[in-house]
Amino acid sequence: MSERNPLDYITPYKAQIAAAKQRNLEWNLTFDEWYEWWGDDIDNRGIKPESLVMALHDKSQGFCLDNIYKITKAELTMKVIQTGTKMMRPVHTPAGDFPSIASAGRHHGMQSMQVIYRINKPKHVDWYYIDKKGEQ
Repeated sequence: MSERNPLDYITPYKAQIAAAKQRNLEWNLTFDEWYEWWGDDIDNRGIKPESLVMALHDKSQGFCLDNIYKITKAELTMKVIQTGTKMMRPVHTPAGDFPSIASAGRHHGMQSMQVIYRINKPKHVDWYYIDKKGEQ
């Protein structure tokens, strides 16, 4: 088996930065820190239930070495459901109110991250968390 070339991972690194910005989360990891942190697990990253993801202990601190941990996508999904975090918040869209980001996404035929993106963009005034409308 050939050795990994770190430069092959620049695109996934940049994609993760973009995803963090979409979620309005700080990103404080250099490429080298990110690459070393993933280590041998770097090729196990992904969106499938058995794939690993980079999760946060505290969202208010963003992505930094002392605030991240590895978890499978399936485990993180269960944790989100059990703790009732942001994904379970009720949202309003042009089509009406929905009990969660996921249900709004299913109705509109988009992924949850696309719903979050619209909620966070000022030009999408008809997309917001029902419990936060007055704070926009």
